Amino acid sequence: MAQAPTAIGVDANPKGNEPAKLGQIDSCVSVKNADTFDIDLFVRDVTDLLAWEVYVAYDPAIVEVVDRDVQLFLAANPGSSVLDVSARLPDRDGLYRAAAADTSDPPTPDSGSGILARLTLKAVGPGNSEVLIAARDVDGDGTPDIGPLLRDVDAMLLGDSDGDSFFDGTIQNAEIAVDRPCSGPPTGPDANGSSDEGGSSFPLAVLGAGAGAVGLIVLGLLIRTLVKRRRAS
Repeated sequence: MAQAPTAIGVDANPKGNEPAKLGQIDSCVSVKNADTFDIDLFVRDVTDLLAWEVYVAYDPAIVEVVDRDVQLFLAANPGSSVLDVSARLPDRDGLYRAAAADTSDPPTPDSGSGILARLTLKAVGPGNSEVLIAARDVDGDGTPDIGPLLRDVDAMLLGDSDGDSFFDGTIQNAEIAVDRPCSGPPTGPDANGSSDEGGSSFPLAVLGAGAGAVGLIVLGLLIRTLVKRRRAS
């Protein structure tokens, strides 16, 4: 039986999730203002994953990112050594970069489904905020400069069907409702991270190209080093 295509997304309620096992995926959660709560960034049906990078867009007037844990799916195999190269916290500008690589030698890539990262959010104002796995065209040339990135044990990009380096497969987004009910399932982001239809609208921070480049360079160098080690052994 052929393996299902790889997918990534946001689970608004981590209940039932384990590092290498997914429970029910929830598209929305309702919380109270000033609550602190978790959401999960997940991957489904991936093969030999060794590094990843994800940009999470949110409305900073409604929530902020205060903590993270990337020692989950990549750390599930014995011998794993996961390096966290995520951006610093707390994050209040509306766009957060989470990223990690397994630097174990020999490599211990992970296959299957699980949790890339668990983000802890704090509700800071009433309203409905989409939480999107986003891509951004930082320099305005019509091509995304930052976005979701998956690499396997051979340093090959996963799910990149158009050659731009970024994941082009199925992406499931989520919504956080603060002091009000959920408004409905959010839609997928386009190349600029905006919603294709419906949903709430909010200002998204423009991340400097340097920050995105750092993440890509770090992950790329790590994977290439690991591949060289494996081939030399």
